[in-house]
Amino acid sequence: MCISRLNDIVLITEAKPLNSAGHRIVYVNDAFERRTGYKREEVIGKTLKILQGEKKDRQELNRIRLALEKWQPVRAELINYTKSGKEVWLELDIVAIANETVGTPIGSL
Repeated sequence: MCISRLNDIVLITEAKPLNSAGHRIVYVNDAFERRTGYKREEVIGKTLKILQGEKKDRQELNRIRLALEKWQPVRAELINYTKSGKEVWLELDIVAIANETVGTPIGSL
């Protein structure tokens, strides 16, 4: 898969409506492992909260949710945390992918 070799982090979550409790991670590429220190096996099936910590920006997370509810791609910068607890700023490009049969977001990147 081509995206596994990118230098940018690629993270894909499961298909769930936005009002669900959390989107579990179904895929991460090699860059994710290098930047965060987590192995694939450690994060697959976990929610994105595994990357959040005390400096979680609730206002920015709400802005992201609002954009996705309107089916709009969104760019954001957030502090996330590596496996060792080190802060890392990530610039995010997030896009919901539509399921044609249901018309709901099925994942994010």
